[in-house]
Amino acid sequence: MTKPRIKLTKKSIICICCALIIIVIATVLILYFNRSEDNAEKLSWKEVSELAEVPENKYSNITFAENCVLILPDVDTFYQYQLTADLTKEETLQLCYDVGEVVFPGIFSKESQVFDDSKMRADVTFSTDELSYRSSVYAYGKMVIYNEQGIESAFFGTPEKIIRLSRGDSTENEAYTVNGESYMVSDALALAEETVKKLEPYMDGFIYKPTDVIVIKDKSTDNYSYHIQFEAIIDSVPINDGGKVAVNDGTSKYFITDTCLYVTISSPGIVAEVYRSRGVDFTDKEELKDEFITLEAATEKLAEYYAPYYKTTVSEISVKYAIKREYGTEEHTIHPYWCFIIDYPVNLVLEDTYCMGENTIYVDMVTGEVISYFRDAGQFISSFEKQESTDETE
Repeated sequence: MTKPRIKLTKKSIICICCALIIIVIATVLILYFNRSEDNAEKLSWKEVSELAEVPENKYSNITFAENCVLILPDVDTFYQYQLTADLTKEETLQLCYDVGEVVFPGIFSKESQVFDDSKMRADVTFSTDELSYRSSVYAYGKMVIYNEQGIESAFFGTPEKIIRLSRGDSTENEAYTVNGESYMVSDALALAEETVKKLEPYMDGFIYKPTDVIVIKDKSTDNYSYHIQFEAIIDSVPINDGGKVAVNDGTSKYFITDTCLYVTISSPGIVAEVYRSRGVDFTDKEELKDEFITLEAATEKLAEYYAPYYKTTVSEISVKYAIKREYGTEEHTIHPYWCFIIDYPVNLVLEDTYCMGENTIYVDMVTGEVISYFRDAGQFISSFEKQESTDETE
């Protein structure tokens, strides 16, 4: 028995073709509108870390320096956190006195404390004819504890050299003239670490690790000062410490918060200043799904969204937590990022912020969003926003 033959009419053929075309268009649209997130290769963190290596120089506008380093945390997984609320007035006043007492023991009196409600800042000071001390703490955790005379040469000086401890640079046999005396960098580093260790219980309880020593030349003498910069560590992962100041001009939507901490030493054996950009106390820890964008995929995204517009050289690739905050709201996300660091010239490191102003391009290891700081605009720009803008004009 022969099977009946199905005869396709011209109308049937046209309907089938139209249906196929609709399926193809729908598939393309689905891929198109979902390309911003989750379209990059994702693997477990163990696989990601095992495969990670400094990329080859095969991109037209991205170059990886010959001595580019790759720094990965030794962890099994990553988390998402929430930031705690600001301190109360009473908590801010107490913290102001406590940290001032740690840095300059016996100098301040609790009775002389004041609180500025407009700035949500506590201050305590002590002055003589020759010396002036201050401890200032903001409700959001920023703190500045300093001896005014001790920071003048550093504040108005010129950065001359960066010793990058996180990249393996050594302080051995490094010495400069500090307040008329030869003073070893290693001794200054040890003093800074000792001071920060004493402050850690008052700074969210995190561990702080030194990352850089910036050697600063006094403009009018042959003396030098040292800035020793630290980064906070949470669950064995560093938190972004090199921030840029973004302009809130009404068009900026968000910024990346830095958590920089540094110690200034301008006289042998004496701390002149401790500065922290903000508090970073995290709560409500939630383990992230063990699927993260690989370094290779992150580099491809970087090339796609950044490289067509600027030529740049990457000197360091690392994985850190970074805090993305929305202007005008309490919204923020705390994710692990691939951090591609582009070093500014040494004489620019203190131009925009007290902390070293490295230009970091962030690639969210969860969503694939690329965030970069555009110096001329003074703003952070997102690849997702750029994509949305492109979608609207097409």
